[in-house]
Amino acid sequence: GGVIRFPLPRGRTHPMITYRPITIEDCEIVAGVHALSWGLAYRGILPDAYLDHEVNADRLTHWQRRLSAPSANDVGVLALQDGHPVGFAFAIRDEHAHWGSLLDNLHVRSGERGRGIGRGLMRQLVAKLLSAGSTSGLHLWVYDANRSARRFYESLGGKIVHTEIANTPGGGQARAHVYAWASL
Repeated sequence: GGVIRFPLPRGRTHPMITYRPITIEDCEIVAGVHALSWGLAYRGILPDAYLDHEVNADRLTHWQRRLSAPSANDVGVLALQDGHPVGFAFAIRDEHAHWGSLLDNLHVRSGERGRGIGRGLMRQLVAKLLSAGSTSGLHLWVYDANRSARRFYESLGGKIVHTEIANTPGGGQARAHVYAWASL
């Protein structure tokens, strides 16, 4: 992959979004956005029983654990429109020796997608990774069946550098790709 591109969607206006670092106080907000996003994007990829009955508690536990004891390499950004959360992004700086920082999460509320918020989150996250001293690239895992996410990352210049069958939350397996950019 090359350098990350951040073009805005054509014919759409960019909403007035503010960004701030994610804190432990945002745990329930982040977990809620995350669970809703998975419920929509991962239907047919993750088990229905997990998405219908376990995803909310699982994501809350995950974010409570992660945000209560952040590492020096954790970088998180919350996007707000008129003070209301509309998405978030979270990365682990320089997580992989070859692929660089890991974009662990990027989620935008379903009603807000296609308005440049995801690109804005990527801009903010990359800026924070650079200011934290990251000198490497960026990568993330995307399920093969998650076509809209794949199109989004491809529109930003991401290239598939690895594919494997991965274990999924809630049990099961799915084909997943690593998308990467050589530099930030």
